[in-house]
Amino acid sequence: MDMKPVAIIVIALGALLALVGCSTAGTTSGGTGAEAGPWPTAPTQPSSSRPATDETPNAPLMVLLRAAAPEDTQLRLAVTQIEFKVVEKNTERWVTVVKKDDVAKNEPAPLLFGAKGGTALLANVQVPRRKYTAVRVTLEDGKAALLKEKKESKLTVKLPQFPLPEWTPDDKLPNLLTLKLDIGKLVKATDTAPATLPAEAFSLTHGVATCILTGKVQPALPNAKVELFWGASKTALRTVAPTADGTFSVSDLPEGKYRIDVRANGYALQNPPKELLNVTADKPLALDPLTLGATPTTAT
Repeated sequence: MDMKPVAIIVIALGALLALVGCSTAGTTSGGTGAEAGPWPTAPTQPSSSRPATDETPNAPLMVLLRAAAPEDTQLRLAVTQIEFKVVEKNTERWVTVVKKDDVAKNEPAPLLFGAKGGTALLANVQVPRRKYTAVRVTLEDGKAALLKEKKESKLTVKLPQFPLPEWTPDDKLPNLLTLKLDIGKLVKATDTAPATLPAEAFSLTHGVATCILTGKVQPALPNAKVELFWGASKTALRTVAPTADGTFSVSDLPEGKYRIDVRANGYALQNPPKELLNVTADKPLALDPLTLGATPTTAT
């Protein structure tokens, strides 16, 4: 009887058993394996419906704060962040859409409001287009201050959560949130309690910005740019190019006071408005023609 085939089968079977034995020993050595609990699972692929914080921000948002202080008094406060509540898969969470640095781009810190009233642009940012159900604003230390005759009085501020009726920001039009502060509802200080701004002193409205500003640049230059700034901000809120005849229009603006500038290669604005432009929703603001002049060059 030829024993070679049998020997080959025995050798192959022995190698297979040795391989199985090594695999089993590797699983149980060092206290690892089933006794250590389940192995980590492979990370799941992101779903097509991502949470709001992962969405690409594509909806423009501006946030205004309107307030007025009592006569001969200034109200001082600092906004540190603004958050939106979003509901996804029956889970509520807050998403920060405005940070302290966003406010600083448009307004000097801290914010000051006098007896004539004022409007502060808290943010001009992009937000994910989601359904938001509430908004909340955080003040630095939860405090504000009244300044009168060089004396400062701290105010405890009780900011509410402002409900939104499942508001979804528009992708194209500038979305506008306006927070109003009624100082007339100030609860004055007593011997036992500091002055307080209660939740009833605040209200919130939302919609889109609708104000319009128009004008004309002369002479009409192909490389001219019109820049519109919010108040004393150094960051342009809008930049538009005049048409071939020099006319321009800036739309979808919030009510407020603006500074305008026109730039072109080798040219500068010769007649900038002496005062800030007061843009309101009543009617479009039409400017007098803006004149460009050649800038002198320094010979080298």
